[in-house]
Amino acid sequence: VDWVPMDESAVRERKRLMKKQLAKYYQGEGREDRIIIEFPKYGRVKFYYNPQAEAVGLVSSASDLMGRTFPEVTKRYARTVVNTLERCIELHPSFAPAYAALAEVLLIYTACDETSCFPAGPSIIKAEKAAKKAIELDKNLWRGHLAAGALHCCRFNWKAAKKAFNAAMKIAPVETKASFYYIAYLEALGRRDEANECLNWRIALVGKGRFTWPILALLDYLRGEEGMDRGYSVLLDHS
Repeated sequence: VDWVPMDESAVRERKRLMKKQLAKYYQGEGREDRIIIEFPKYGRVKFYYNPQAEAVGLVSSASDLMGRTFPEVTKRYARTVVNTLERCIELHPSFAPAYAALAEVLLIYTACDETSCFPAGPSIIKAEKAAKKAIELDKNLWRGHLAAGALHCCRFNWKAAKKAFNAAMKIAPVETKASFYYIAYLEALGRRDEANECLNWRIALVGKGRFTWPILALLDYLRGEEGMDRGYSVLLDHS
C-alpha cells in the first residue's frame, strides 16, 4: 500500500548519481583517502580501508624526513629516504606519486651529494626511469612532469624540458610556478624577470623555509650577485 513506484525510481537515480560522483572523486582528489565508501547494488553502504593509504604514508614519511634533514645529505638520512620510496614502489607498484617523489629525491641528492653515494650517471638514469613511470601511471600527476622537465634540463634538452614544464603547468599552475625546478629552468634560459616573479610567488605561498633558500642560492650563483645571505651558498659547497 505504501509503495510508490515513482519514489523508488527517484531513489535509484540518486543512488546511481552518488556512485558516479564517488567513483570520480576516488579517481581524483580522494584517491589518497584512508577510507573508501561504496554503494553496492543491493544492501547497505560499505566502508573499507584504502589499499593506497599505506603508500601515501610511506611517501609522506620519506618527504618529511628529507624536508627535516636537507641540505645535509648524509648516508644515514638520504639512503633512508630513497629506501623508503623504493619500498613503497615495491609494495605498491601502481602508485604514481612514489615514482615522482623518487625522481625528485634522486635529482636533488645527486646534485648536492658526494658522488660516492649518488653517482651522477646511474642516479640520473634511475631518476629518469622513475619520472617516466610516474607519467605512464598517471598522466595528470603534475610532479611527474615537473621531475621530467628538471631531468631534461640536466641534459640541456630545452625543447623537451619546455614541453614537460608546460604539461605540469596545465595541471597545477600554482604549484609548478612556485617550484624549485621551474624557477631554475627560467633562470637557466635567461628569463630573469619571470624567475623573479615565480620566486616572489613562492615566497608568498610557502615563505623562505623548506626548499626556497636553495633557489636563492642558485640564483646567487648563476647571477654572480652579492648581498644575499651567505648561508644560502651552503648549497654550492655540496655541489
